[in-house]
Amino acid sequence: MEYVSLNIKGKAEYWYECYVSGHGESVITWEKFCVDICQRFGAESMDVMRKFNSVEQSGDMDVEKYLERFEEAMSAMISAYPGLQETFYLSCFISGLKPDIKAYRGYEKPYHHS
Repeated sequence: MEYVSLNIKGKAEYWYECYVSGHGESVITWEKFCVDICQRFGAESMDVMRKFNSVEQSGDMDVEKYLERFEEAMSAMISAYPGLQETFYLSCFISGLKPDIKAYRGYEKPYHHS
């Protein structure tokens, strides 16, 4: 694993740092690392990210249905991207709400032109 840290760059480098710190003192085997990095950077993980980013409350969807879809997509994200913080998910959830609900809940201040 020492050689991996010397040769990994870009997005993979950030992912690797989070990955290692997330494992704490436990030993990461080469086999486990190979599976995990393929899950993270393979085509399927990109689909997970696209699906997660497309979840938003739209049309006549109520908050409960939006929450259900969001949690389903978030579950897949947690598997593919284990280092993301809870605040990231909270921010994404709020940004996917309808504008009138964000304004009602005080998450987004409505724009008033003076």
